[in-house]
Amino acid sequence: PDAPVKFRKEENEWVTVECDRSKFRLPGISKETFPELPGFKSTPLKLPASLLKLLIDRTIFAITQEEGRYTLSGAKFELDSKGVKMVTTDGHRLAYVATKDGLSDGGSGELDVLIPRKTLAELTKLTADFEGDINLGADENHVYFQLGSRLLISRMLSGQFPNYEMVMPKNNDRSAIFDTTALSQAVRRVALMADDRSHAIRFHLSKEQLLISSQNAEEGEARETLETDFSGEDTDIGFNAQYLQDFLNVVGAEKVAFEFKDGNSQAQLRPVSDDNHEYKYIVMPMRL
Repeated sequence: PDAPVKFRKEENEWVTVECDRSKFRLPGISKETFPELPGFKSTPLKLPASLLKLLIDRTIFAITQEEGRYTLSGAKFELDSKGVKMVTTDGHRLAYVATKDGLSDGGSGELDVLIPRKTLAELTKLTADFEGDINLGADENHVYFQLGSRLLISRMLSGQFPNYEMVMPKNNDRSAIFDTTALSQAVRRVALMADDRSHAIRFHLSKEQLLISSQNAEEGEARETLETDFSGEDTDIGFNAQYLQDFLNVVGAEKVAFEFKDGNSQAQLRPVSDDNHEYKYIVMPMRL
């Protein structure tokens, strides 16, 4: 009802809630049992909310879902006067995005923290309808995000994040360019016939053509071809279709480059034209 809501505390931590002709009695708990909040620290760094959301959207999907892999259950976030970068991995793939563009003036200091997945998901919601800069700061155990009148305090992940520079492929001397929408739609269709557990699909690259295929002993098989500029030797590579789809859903570019060395080494996908952001997605192949 369109009427004032009244709250009244009673004995034994019970609460009465009244609104017009409605009345509720709810059990409460003592305020002494509420966790003590960490003391608010300064937030000397600034970052546009839209930029932080872009970083999260392009990386959060590669965070591990395995509870036992503690240091991989969040994103490595680095911010200084030279730029900002965010890195995530689950051991099978790695998402890396960095930029020097769009950094706010007036910030000082630097930040190098591991932010939990739940915090990133909450920041995605908060930044969706917030225009302006986010103020950031950290102490030994917590990282602080101030969005206007709202303050988000998160515990940082501890431990050593893997050396992601070692994972970046150095000798991927073969490449093919694809229309992002066409590749995404083809992968989605062929994946319908992939194994339900492995989501495995096969890439067969030949002169100016990519053949994507999958098969399932119970449901059948699927094949689809795409045009490309590839001119190297015929190569077969297996991938988890969902891993590819996660990247293609957020890359935001008309064309993507698929770079690889052979059928057994990690492949790299990246947008062909994104001058403002360096976005790389590294995926380990599957055995077929």
